[in-house]
Amino acid sequence: MEIPSLEEFDRAFFARYGTAGDDYGAAGEVSYTAAGEDPFLREAAPAPSPAAQPAKKVNRKRAGPLEVLCDVARHTLTALLAAAVVAFVAPQLFGVQLLCVETSSLWPDYTVNTLIWVAPTSFERIKAGDDVSYQLPGGPHVIHKVAGIDSNNGALIVKGNDIEIGERIAYSQIQGVVRFHVHRLGPVPERLGGMRGIYISVAVVLAILLLWGVSSLLSRKRARQLDA
Repeated sequence: MEIPSLEEFDRAFFARYGTAGDDYGAAGEVSYTAAGEDPFLREAAPAPSPAAQPAKKVNRKRAGPLEVLCDVARHTLTALLAAAVVAFVAPQLFGVQLLCVETSSLWPDYTVNTLIWVAPTSFERIKAGDDVSYQLPGGPHVIHKVAGIDSNNGALIVKGNDIEIGERIAYSQIQGVVRFHVHRLGPVPERLGGMRGIYISVAVVLAILLLWGVSSLLSRKRARQLDA
């Protein structure tokens, strides 16, 4: 309660409690609604702030089936595109080659159409038991296991699992050591390479943007329905 002047405060005070100051607080003159509570001061107390009021329960409407489907499809395509970039594009930026196994010389370690990631490796870090990729003069890529190392001459003795006599090759022929492989995935980089891969990537990005736009429109529509 706002009291503009002391005179009005006095009038309000004596109008409630009378003019005899000794009677203020007597049981017969003043009624208390609770122990220690002054009704006059209670009326003068400010109203509780809005923050003290209990929060109203917000009515939230769940997303519809079409909106959920768009979100799931968008997240799935985004995850596939990110996985493709990490698996096929990013490694090549660091000199890693993606090769497809075309023979069974290292079966059962690598079956035909196994995709392998070959990383450039210094001669000192190559050890016996590593699977290395090398290229024969004028020939194809070969994946064989290191059976021995000739450190003095900078050469390696390599062989497949299906042969007993190793082959001696110079380190200059080595493309790298196999660091990772996935069975049956070998043809994928070739099929996704070139312009075909670019077209597929653009189509996936456009599909993601389209699904994102549809999902946003549905979400805004649902919000307007809640506000109405």
